Amino acid sequence: TAKSGTLPSSPLNIINTTDDPIFQTQREDIRAFRFDVADGQYAVYLYWADLSADSMAAPVYNLGNNAVGSGKESSVMNVSVNDRPVFSHFEVTGPYAIVKKVLVDVTDKKGLTVNLDAVKGKSILNAIRILKLN
Repeated sequence: TAKSGTLPSSPLNIINTTDDPIFQTQREDIRAFRFDVADGQYAVYLYWADLSADSMAAPVYNLGNNAVGSGKESSVMNVSVNDRPVFSHFEVTGPYAIVKKVLVDVTDKKGLTVNLDAVKGKSILNAIRILKLN
């Protein structure tokens, strides 16, 4: 379940990936995502790219209705998973694919929550992948 945010998109060529579509849409100004998962250990992959560059055209597979344009402030955020800080003052700039892996133990049937707190600009997140390890 997502808490808040808009759904910008961009047809930008994303650098450092061959999976551009994963990075060409994002949640912006998002506070948290919650996943009801079983207890166990998980690998959580968080995907980022700054979509604030040139084009205003929306891609054919646009998952949101908001095209992104230039002039957007860079995104700096604190990221925590299940209330454990994992990235402090994490900055996303430019159309570069960034993927970060976080290992997390889910206990007491509390599920998994990813929190994004904006320090500067708006918090953003392009995708999340969750793999159960045990």
